[in-house]
Amino acid sequence: MEQETRRERPAVGIAVAKKAGKYRGRMPDTTKAKPERALALRAKGLSAEEIAKSLGVSRNTVFVYLRK
Repeated sequence: MEQETRRERPAVGIAVAKKAGKYRGRMPDTTKAKPERALALRAKGLSAEEIAKSLGVSRNTVFVYLRK
């Protein structure tokens, strides 16, 4: 029962906020560096680690940029 209450209360609050136009959900992710720059560096033959160092992001972020 306690778990049900914990699920219901936020859902009710979110529904009220959405009706009032104050809840928009999670904002789109921001990017530290331009994904186009990662693609350009990859085209030059740089590795993911080298691209990550030059852009100041993690290697995983580089792979996300290259997937887009």
